[in-house]
Amino acid sequence: AARLADPIARLELTDVPLVKAVELLAAMGTLPVTIDCDALKQMGGAPRDILREIGKTLNQVPNRISLSGHTDATAYSGGERGYSNWELSADRANASRRELVAGGLEGGKVLRVIGLSSAVPFAKDDPGAPVNRRISIIVMNKQAEEAITKESPQIEAETAKDVARHLDVKH
Repeated sequence: AARLADPIARLELTDVPLVKAVELLAAMGTLPVTIDCDALKQMGGAPRDILREIGKTLNQVPNRISLSGHTDATAYSGGERGYSNWELSADRANASRRELVAGGLEGGKVLRVIGLSSAVPFAKDDPGAPVNRRISIIVMNKQAEEAITKESPQIEAETAKDVARHLDVKH
């Protein structure tokens, strides 16, 4: 069944077929699906199977997805200068993308893969909590997809204008 835990939707692979839950919730707006990395490890090798099954399911809805990797706030011993939570979260998101694709997810379904480190904790009152080590699969509605695809060119255009103004360059 699908159940909402504000603001994150968690999909359980029981009762209701997953595709129906995804279709219903995505139609209502963007659908964040959070997958707890530690919980997946405890399932005994099931993370790949679960992600691959989700990959097949996501092909059955017209929506594109955004993948985010997250970490807890515990820093690596090298700190921010070496391999940090930023790299770990980006690697986590990209590893999930690879497993979704291995499961049959069509390449054009992925719009964005990002690492957020510990910037967006699930357990806001406990940044070091293991539940913060997760991936988020955002099944986007059309409005969210359009906002993302327009975001980069607008930011680049505004930045170019600001630089030109600062350098007093004529367009």
